[in-house]
Amino acid sequence: MLSFCFFSHFPAWKQLPISFSFPENSVTRYERRFEKIRASLPPGTRIGFYSDAADGSTDAIGRFYVAQYALVPAIVTAPEKSDWIIGDFSSKESLAATLQNKHWTLAGTMGSGLVLMKKTEGAS
Repeated sequence: MLSFCFFSHFPAWKQLPISFSFPENSVTRYERRFEKIRASLPPGTRIGFYSDAADGSTDAIGRFYVAQYALVPAIVTAPEKSDWIIGDFSSKESLAATLQNKHWTLAGTMGSGLVLMKKTEGAS
């Protein structure tokens, strides 16, 4: 009731700019890296995700969840559940080691440490 009285007696409040601008955060920056990939994936595509963060670490789990969010409506799964995998790497050396150890093939690079990989026959 009090707010109604206030706003009804002060019509100038209607002229106040009401817009919100939130500062960019780490999730927003991380999500932005996936824009090109998301645009190229048909809705419902099932694709694996792998990062060079330590398995089970907060970083690895966070990267996976943000990738799932950023790539909607694609379905992001564990790498074992798809022949195609999006990789998120912090170094070229880490990517090279993963390709060798997992027996995956590099199919393309998307910049900012993101790559597309394909499982080879007998790959894990």
